[in-house]
Amino acid sequence: MRDVIGLVRAITVKARSSAKRKERLKNLQTCAGRTSTLTLLLDMKVRWSSTYNMLSRALQLREYIKDFIYETGREEPDLEKRAKIDKLILSDDEWTLVKLVVELLGFADCAQQAFSYDDSPTLHSGIPALEALHKAWSSRAKRPKYQDFTEALAAAAEKIEEYYEKTSTSHAYTLVMLLDPEKKMDYFKKHWSEELQKEVIESAEEIERYYEIHGKGTSPPVPTQTSSQKKLSKLLDELSDSDDEGPTVPPAGASSADSQKPWLREFRLYLDATHRVSDGTSLIKWWGMHASDFPVWASLARDYLAIMASSVSSERAFSSAGITISKRRNRLKGDIVEALQFLKCLFRKDLIFREHAPSSILEAEYADVPEDDGDPDWVDENPKAWDGLIIDLDVDSDDEIEI
Repeated sequence: MRDVIGLVRAITVKARSSAKRKERLKNLQTCAGRTSTLTLLLDMKVRWSSTYNMLSRALQLREYIKDFIYETGREEPDLEKRAKIDKLILSDDEWTLVKLVVELLGFADCAQQAFSYDDSPTLHSGIPALEALHKAWSSRAKRPKYQDFTEALAAAAEKIEEYYEKTSTSHAYTLVMLLDPEKKMDYFKKHWSEELQKEVIESAEEIERYYEIHGKGTSPPVPTQTSSQKKLSKLLDELSDSDDEGPTVPPAGASSADSQKPWLREFRLYLDATHRVSDGTSLIKWWGMHASDFPVWASLARDYLAIMASSVSSERAFSSAGITISKRRNRLKGDIVEALQFLKCLFRKDLIFREHAPSSILEAEYADVPEDDGDPDWVDENPKAWDGLIIDLDVDSDDEIEI
């Protein structure tokens, strides 16, 4: 059995080795009536999903690759080299193996995409992505269709288990899932046992963020009853079938557990409530709008939602800094590089904006500027009139302008 991944990689190297060969592959697609032409992609060891992308693109161009190899071999005068090029042609069975590899690597690509964003929280996707990937690979390792990949799938599942075990060393992985206001405990109730669900709640209760915000010795405010609420309470007591005196339900904050852990009232209120996150609203924006409703949970959201599930965002930041600090800019100091990086990020995320000053401030500032009466010296006498003006000068680069 030949290495199908190595064969596709060798074909890709041949197709990208010169401009002439790139043009040949494009011409084959154009002659076949393809409107948009594609090129083969070469994988890299340091880039996630690059092998998956390389094989996927090869499958897309499968019908043109055979003719490309044939024409490339025909122009080779050395018969020995021509024979080596002709051996690159994949058989139907080998293309079937390539298709299976793409299918298996597709699960890893989906998991990688789930926690590789750099502009939104990703840690809440960590555990579901790892569990889904482990289930997909371990279940297919037992099927006869994937018998050629049994050992590889077993090794891959073992590696996933190794990473999955590391999630138990920190409660952040489960807490960020609770911070999703629309799902909260839904995933745990569907896939985890009741014992593990209880551990998730207990680990979240142990975070004493309430004391950090309000200080020791404080307790949650007990809501006071209005006159209408008192009347309703009295009416319910009269309608009760029980002859026992006294309230049947203890007031909020009266339990010993709540007195020892005053944050539990807000904790339970959030978990028991049903929330709806509208389309286009991120988790960060939602917590920004509901910070006053759940101050302790909002404080946890600010800390834990900022944790990234992978190092993709930091690696992109280093790559972007490498582009900024080129050979021609090798004497930039740290503060300048930091400012440039922030400006690049703000520009790409469309976060550069300037709020207009209130009209009252503008009116007060320019109240002492007289109106233009047509006098050529009016601007010289009123230099404040230049403030805020944008002048579009359509001049040649060699002209001198004095203002």
